[in-house]
Amino acid sequence: GEMLQVDRDVDIFKHVWPQLIGRYRDASPVAFPPNFTRMVLDGEVQSHDLRERTIASFNTIYNQSEYVVAEGTGHIGVGSIVGLNNAQVAEAIGLDVVMVAPGGLGISFDQLAVNHAMLQHYGVQLKGVVLNRV
Repeated sequence: GEMLQVDRDVDIFKHVWPQLIGRYRDASPVAFPPNFTRMVLDGEVQSHDLRERTIASFNTIYNQSEYVVAEGTGHIGVGSIVGLNNAQVAEAIGLDVVMVAPGGLGISFDQLAVNHAMLQHYGVQLKGVVLNRV
């Protein structure tokens, strides 16, 4: 069969709560294996296809679920180089965002300011903030 690369968090969820995760491919529609960025930049992989795969996977899960929590990765800008950062994903699937930020005063404010600006750029609403390690 086909080798499928998925996010480690999805694999953990699938083992702990198998009833919550249907198909691996839907729970982790885009993975960034080594050289993936180069493949996108060289045109071997199309950003539009990644976006459509993400939307389709979300819709599959959404239509089978009572509620959905969609986890981004890293900061809001992760994935920008391939045209699929966390703000773009939230905008594409029509989600508001609750952001997790580190607990220090300066770093929290700095990260929130930059990440909030990116969310605003894509028209995504910031609905809450969770301060981590306070």
